[in-house]
Amino acid sequence: GESQAIRFGQAAAAISVTRAGAQPSIPTFEEVQELNSL
Repeated sequence: GESQAIRFGQAAAAISVTRAGAQPSIPTFEEVQELNSL
């Protein structure tokens, strides 16, 4: 649902801001899933 989408977006953003660049900072689906499972 909506709360899952929000958590997914938050995890993707959390990973993205730790990396340099625009496109290289975009996390993979697997990276986001791994962070969400913590």
